[in-house]
Amino acid sequence: MKKIFFLGIILLGIFFFSSYILAQDIHIDIDVACPSNVKIGKALNITVEACNEGTYSVTLKRGVTGLLANSPSSNPISNVSVYGPYFRNFAANPWNISPGQCINRTVKVLNSVPQELAGTVGMVFFQFFDQSGHGIDGDGCQVPIVP
Repeated sequence: MKKIFFLGIILLGIFFFSSYILAQDIHIDIDVACPSNVKIGKALNITVEACNEGTYSVTLKRGVTGLLANSPSSNPISNVSVYGPYFRNFAANPWNISPGQCINRTVKVLNSVPQELAGTVGMVFFQFFDQSGHGIDGDGCQVPIVP
């Protein structure tokens, strides 16, 4: 019985060590670019660049995005409006990234920017998630919201 227990401990150690080593070789770098401005009532789209700086191919299927802003007449700390998080599912068109490769895609944040945000600067965020819901990498950018 002690031999089976000892063997089980060794196998678990090998599994966790190899998982740790594999995780060290997966590195995704995300850069987000906002438009120079967005008009009230128009869609807000961002450009997301995902670069695989690891040694294994990676497939990204899930992300989350959103916008943080406040109206020009409100207290900048107490009246922050949060639009999101909005989940984005890329399963139908996944981001398959080979080692050393970068992919650029447009991602929709909002269908229509709300009127009350005219004259503000919004903070946009985007992050990828793995199949277990763990964050992989993300980035943010600022976008002026104009009437």
